[in-house]
Amino acid sequence: MRKSRVSQALLATGALLALVVSLTRAQAPTAAPTQAVVAPTPGWTFEHKKGEVLRYRTYIRIMARTPDDSGEVDLTVRSTSKNTTREITPEGNVIWEQLDEPGSVASLNGMPLPPAEEVKPITITFGKNGVVLKRLNPLADPGDQTQRLIPLLSAVPVPPVGVKAGDSWKTDLPNPMLKNKIVTFNSTLVGNETILGIDCLKVELKASFPTAYGITEKEYFQLTETYWLDAKTRQLVRSSYVVKNAMLPFPAKSIEAQAMTTRIVEGQNDKSDPEGEAFMKPKPK
Repeated sequence: MRKSRVSQALLATGALLALVVSLTRAQAPTAAPTQAVVAPTPGWTFEHKKGEVLRYRTYIRIMARTPDDSGEVDLTVRSTSKNTTREITPEGNVIWEQLDEPGSVASLNGMPLPPAEEVKPITITFGKNGVVLKRLNPLADPGDQTQRLIPLLSAVPVPPVGVKAGDSWKTDLPNPMLKNKIVTFNSTLVGNETILGIDCLKVELKASFPTAYGITEKEYFQLTETYWLDAKTRQLVRSSYVVKNAMLPFPAKSIEAQAMTTRIVEGQNDKSDPEGEAFMKPKPK
């Protein structure tokens, strides 16, 4: 596989794994005083404005073994994207355009990889329930099975009724890898937390599901995620997750992926991002 092809695969995986605070970040978010959080019944709603632009910075680290178990694979990606609200449908769905900005950096075992040869916007349609209804990536490889998981991993399921801190809810979605099977998301509203000067709702989410027939539960795709939504608009401020047994667009085994996506806020993290930079540093042997 040529390096340019590897780079494109990595950037595609970046979209797949876009959402998590590093387990090795330099500092933890500052927590606001604990308080009750009550969402509007039934559940909360997202507030978007047509033409609104939000920018996000994403860091990804993928650790794995080569298929023959002869060596380690350490992949890192750092990218920035501009996300524009293009349309809000009469049904309340939101059509978003996501475009990676110049300057993405990827490396394989510490060696830099060339950037993608072409970048085009990705169109994403979000439903009122926080689930991705449609995703169109004009540069996606039709044979890349990881693309089928991206909408699922991008979901931020809305609770079916009003919730307060400590309450949990379940959301069933179709398993994109297995026909007539479902994936159950288990979500818990932790409470309020201040991130980048924004009052946020902190939510923890877990899911475990098979991606092929005949595999054991130990081999299931395992997602552990924490995300923070703006308490006023419910739009994403930060997302952090770890995926075990992730799928990649190239052969590998014992795969674990960690990712962090954070909104870029003027006067907070627009000039520097110590948490993200710490995440990208090679781990000590």
